Amino acid sequence: MPVPLECLPLHSCRRQTADRPRSAADAFTLIEMIVALVLASLMMVGLLGIVASVSTQSNQLRREQIDHVAAGILADRLRNDLINARGIAAGTDTLILSGYVSPQQLPGMIRYTQATIGSRRLLIRRAGGQRDVCWIDFGAFDFETYDEFDAETPVPEMSGGLVPMPSRFRIAARDAQGRVLFNEVIDHHAD
Repeated sequence: MPVPLECLPLHSCRRQTADRPRSAADAFTLIEMIVALVLASLMMVGLLGIVASVSTQSNQLRREQIDHVAAGILADRLRNDLINARGIAAGTDTLILSGYVSPQQLPGMIRYTQATIGSRRLLIRRAGGQRDVCWIDFGAFDFETYDEFDAETPVPEMSGGLVPMPSRFRIAARDAQGRVLFNEVIDHHAD
């Protein structure tokens, strides 16, 4: 007749379980643990590769993206200033306009110049005593006229001593990374 476990002394219970052979279902073997760790490591490396790729693409898209709304505002402002100007001096980092420059169409001058603050190149618009930052990380202007100027032609009074506005010209602006902010052909004397 079997003896209930409660009746056996404790040391005999331990001895019986210690002497009993262990089955494969009781625990993982060392090889199974190593295989599981290797598979988990491979999955982690693959996942890290995917995350790094997505991060790189996201950063590249962010670098390539320009603020189209701000570029449009700059283009509109510059177009308005150019159409109302009567004289111009253009360089890669400076644009000086003379003519009717304020919203009230009063005679004056507007200067678009670059200023460097730290490592950032700013495009600043100066009209009278007012200064406005138009773009951060500005690169350069590109101005091309389609008219020929004769040095002996008299300079109109409203040109402010600058070269008279050409009837047709192209103006473009780039940011510091070389991306085109705007590129436009303007017919200045168009009706």
